Amino acid sequence: DNAARDLFSSILRLQRLREFNLQLNLASSPLLNEFLIACDDLHRRSGVLPSKSIEKCTLLSLLYKVPEGAINPLPAPLSLAPFLALFGKSSILNTVLVRVPSACWDSRSISELKNLVSAKPKLRHLGLFFNRYKCTTGETVECILNYIQEREMYSDNIIHISGLEPYDGSRYDEEEALDRYYSREGQKCLSWDANGLVFEARGYMIGW
Repeated sequence: DNAARDLFSSILRLQRLREFNLQLNLASSPLLNEFLIACDDLHRRSGVLPSKSIEKCTLLSLLYKVPEGAINPLPAPLSLAPFLALFGKSSILNTVLVRVPSACWDSRSISELKNLVSAKPKLRHLGLFFNRYKCTTGETVECILNYIQEREMYSDNIIHISGLEPYDGSRYDEEEALDRYYSREGQKCLSWDANGLVFEARGYMIGW
């Protein structure tokens, strides 16, 4: 585990890192936490990634369900906040894809997500898979709406957001605003499935 953490730390400290892509199988590995610890260590020490060239950032984990009554052999997932804080400093991000266990999302993570997606004119490709994360304050939907409003007139959007559970069945004003967005073809961007909110858009979006 320490060897993996050291490897992650070395990669994060690369001076000319342009694209970061980490994909993990959580069915057999605790490496996600090791990576998040490495992010937290770097964030505490310097607050930023050494590279000023980060354009693409991908963190995907293959999820699995523990059978009912079985003991999860892996430690509880850590907060995603340090990862988002580090990569959110890049002003030239054009791609961010994140799929992690819902337990990685918390109020700190959402606060850092706001910083990551705000004032990023090049951030055209955003994929957030919340995996049934339940936000109790409405901040997550507000964060998503602010990003959508910044991007609605761009023609190169590729946006997928899913798995955000509603809180006690309530709908926030921001959610109502998201519900008014349509694609150029007249299809609604917002829908719901068994895991919660789904927002998908390619190209321009029209908010009625």
